Amino acid sequence: MVGSYFYHESNLDGKCRDTPVNSYRRVFQECINFKHNFYTPYKETQLAITGITRADIDKKADLLKNYYPHIDTLEKTHGIKSQAKLRPTVLEEFCGFLLKDIPEIQRLNLGFFNKGVFAGIVLDRHGKAKIKTKDIDFCIGKKFDVSIGDDRHHIIIPVIAIECKTYIDKTMLSEAQFTAQKMKQGSLSECQGLLHFRTESN
Repeated sequence: MVGSYFYHESNLDGKCRDTPVNSYRRVFQECINFKHNFYTPYKETQLAITGITRADIDKKADLLKNYYPHIDTLEKTHGIKSQAKLRPTVLEEFCGFLLKDIPEIQRLNLGFFNKGVFAGIVLDRHGKAKIKTKDIDFCIGKKFDVSIGDDRHHIIIPVIAIECKTYIDKTMLSEAQFTAQKMKQGSLSECQGLLHFRTESN
């Protein structure tokens, strides 16, 4: 489950396809070359760092810093717009690289998620319990099967939920704060955390 956090690679793969549904089909070969020349070496070097010391963290951060200019060049050279989310997914994936070797993740059998994270229970108009979920940028949590009455549900309890924002305005900040409040209410307070990562655009 921990290996499922390669959100940036998935984004790149979507642009490397020579298919009519790929809106960036015109640059699919350039994306393939980019992945081979820049992304794959970056990913392999990140995965090779398995320590959790300050020096290890600094190495991971330096790799991220050195990778960003390549993404910026790819976007500017081939007219890839911000809506393609190449840059944001770099940061979302980096959360996995940064946190993958924390011992408690293996000890507690935790996983990395970004969709369908548990955010509370409400009653619907028929008086039945309804599970509320939230899609977030990065989450460390654990899956559970629970029964509510006669219904079975699959839920993901978050331990740490992270929203990554490359650009942030007041509206986005307020939304992140609201989401944090709801997720804290919906999860165990003693193991619930929320971090907001903000990076300045170069």
